[in-house]
Amino acid sequence: RLGSQAQGELASLGVVFLLRVLAACTAFPKALAKAEGKVRELMDKWGSKKHSNIKPSLFVRVFERHPNVAWRLADAAAAIASNEDTGLFQRTSVYNMLLALLRQRHAYADNTEHIASFLAALPAVVRHALVEDDTPNKKKSRMASSALDLAIKGLAAEEELKTGSLPAAELNDMASKFAQCGAAKSSKAVQSAAGKVAAAATRLASQQTPAGRKRSEPEKGVSSEAGKAKAKGQTPKKKAKP
Repeated sequence: RLGSQAQGELASLGVVFLLRVLAACTAFPKALAKAEGKVRELMDKWGSKKHSNIKPSLFVRVFERHPNVAWRLADAAAAIASNEDTGLFQRTSVYNMLLALLRQRHAYADNTEHIASFLAALPAVVRHALVEDDTPNKKKSRMASSALDLAIKGLAAEEELKTGSLPAAELNDMASKFAQCGAAKSSKAVQSAAGKVAAAATRLASQQTPAGRKRSEPEKGVSSEAGKAKAKGQTPKKKAKP
């Protein structure tokens, strides 16, 4: 007989294979939607219990191998991470799932609406990893590090996609709190990640200001070459007359 861990691994592989088949079978879109709904139900059940018999490897595989499906489940994952009652293990696992999803940049173009919605919720998702406790704790430090890595990747996604939904200033303020929390005092990785979040958030916040947007956008009615020359303080070259 297979042990519970082996059974969980086989079940997760089976679900991932089924999702792949349904995603490829475009003639039955309702079947894929129904399967996604079942995965969402399992995720909600797993996130609501500190000692669940559902293995997180199921969701990890979905988020790693099926980004288009995973982006439609990202709101459920974010809700678990933002819930005060979520256990430390589940919250850390969710951060790692979402981080794996954000790393798959090839799937950005097809999921901009879901990504924008997730980025708007990102500060609330990350905030719940901030534990005001000076007692050294490896698990809490690991959770904080995963949350900050997620914030770094989220800021990079916003810089690339320019959805306008991620409040960079809020993440900047949060980074300073992470840098002073107990997890940062006992973990160089947390200290380093907090500094990276602050730097990226400051850069993005400057781009989100009216002045920053004006500098980054070419003037309307001006050719790209002339716009670039004007931005550099140079006089655009005039085309030679025939």
